[in-house]
Amino acid sequence: ALLIFAMLPLSVSAANESEPNENYQKATAISVNTNVYGALSNDTDEDWYKFTLNEKGSVHISFKHEDAGTENTRWEMYLYSSDGTTHIDGGNGFWSVPGNKDVTTGEIGLDAGTYYIRIKHWNSSWVISSTYTVRASFTASAKYETEINNSPSTADEIDNNVFVYGSISSKGDEDWYKVTLTEKGYISIWFAHPKADTTNTRWEIYLYRDDAVTSVDGGKCYWAISGNENVQTAEIGVEAGTYYVKVKPWNDSWVVDSTYTLDVYFTASDKYEAEQNNTYQKADTLSLFDEVKGSISTANDVDWYKVTVPETGKFRLSFTHPIGTESNPRWT
Repeated sequence: ALLIFAMLPLSVSAANESEPNENYQKATAISVNTNVYGALSNDTDEDWYKFTLNEKGSVHISFKHEDAGTENTRWEMYLYSSDGTTHIDGGNGFWSVPGNKDVTTGEIGLDAGTYYIRIKHWNSSWVISSTYTVRASFTASAKYETEINNSPSTADEIDNNVFVYGSISSKGDEDWYKVTLTEKGYISIWFAHPKADTTNTRWEIYLYRDDAVTSVDGGKCYWAISGNENVQTAEIGVEAGTYYVKVKPWNDSWVVDSTYTLDVYFTASDKYEAEQNNTYQKADTLSLFDEVKGSISTANDVDWYKVTVPETGKFRLSFTHPIGTESNPRWT
């Protein structure tokens, strides 16, 4: 008997659902990084599971099943926050599981806490009672966004010059970030992602001032990101203060849940324009014989400067820029 006991595995890598578990109050408790087997016995059956994270990190849910020989959707899978009703993207998103394919979600950034997985039939006409396998895979990380961060009030606070990972889990998902700058300078946003091998636009990133409504250039300051290219924005002059970055899907039809990398680069400088300076009333003061750097960040951007001449004389303005191959005018 001692020999047999010594040969048993010391860790459990699989478990079964425990009926009844048809709502979040009766959810079967599971461990992360563990396969769980279950089945829906009839068209009204639902299976609920709960797992607890002791630290911040990323989770992706995998759902596997026997091939039903048809692509008709057979299951729906939901992920909820600790109240058992609020979806992790703040909307009502879910993952459809067809009868002939397994599904693995993108990486979803979560804070420490308890979360719920809900499995149900997609349609009462396509009920299938075969056993499925569900698994919540977790990786601890302090570099990940934390859902729900769908609004300025729930924005993740990030440090400048420190990258963060995130993903758009559904068409209703938005990721908000807040960065605070203690001095004047300029920022540039870097957005990278796995190549999707398509020119279709997949994401939009926006940059707002401290009210989370006003764009930094006074217009609609955003950058469209295609599936086959990374983006680094121009250098944007800013004053000390709080700024918000919003990441959202560009189109409901082209949502991709692959993990992206976001970084807000900041360089302190008192020789840079400071947005917003889009009108003469908000013009940056430019001293005589001094040099200031600036950039036109979007098609709506205008930069105004104010200079005071103490006496009658000659005035000369110099404007320099990187030399490109285009001969068409670029600035006025």
